Amino acid sequence: MNTEVEKLVEAGARYVQIDEPALATTPDDHAIVGDCLERIADGIPEDVRIGLHVCYGDYSRIYPEILDFPVDEFDLELANGDYDQLDVFKDPEFTADLALGVVDAHDADVESVPEIKENIQKGLEVVPPEQLTVSPDCGLKLLPREVAYEKMANLVRAAREVEQELDAGEIEVERSAVTADD
Repeated sequence: MNTEVEKLVEAGARYVQIDEPALATTPDDHAIVGDCLERIADGIPEDVRIGLHVCYGDYSRIYPEILDFPVDEFDLELANGDYDQLDVFKDPEFTADLALGVVDAHDADVESVPEIKENIQKGLEVVPPEQLTVSPDCGLKLLPREVAYEKMANLVRAAREVEQELDAGEIEVERSAVTADD
C-alpha cells in the first residue's frame, strides 16, 4: 500500500485515509496493524496527513495503544453506538486529531441539525475544536440517496452553526489544544 499512497501523494493528495474494518473487533492484532501502518507511512512527507478509519467495536481494547500508530487523525464510529464509548478516549488524553462520526450510517432516520450539533459537542469533550473533524460514522452507500443527502446537508448545517457559536464564544471548551511539544 505504500506504493499506492506514494502515487496518491505524487498526484497531489495531502490527506490519505486508510480504512481498518476489524481493529476494534480483533484487538489482539493492534501490533500487526501498527506495523502495517508504519510501512504504509514510511517515506510519506510530513505535510501529508494520514487518517485511519476504525470501524465500530470495543475501542477500550485498543485505546490508548492506537495513539502510537503513525496516524494524524482517527476516524471513529461512535454515533451508531449512541456515544456509549466516548469516555474511552478521555483518559489518557486523546492526542491525535479526531474525525468523529456525528450521523449514523446504519440508520435511515435523518438526524436533525440540533441532534447533530449535540453530537459535535460530544467530540469537543474529547478534543479541542482545532483537532475535531466531523463526518458520518461510515460510508452512506447503503442508505437511499435522498436519505444520505439529507444527512450530509444537516451535518454541514450543524457544523457551520457550531463553528459560528464557537467563534462567538457561545460554546465553552475546557480542553486546550495539544501541541507537538507536549
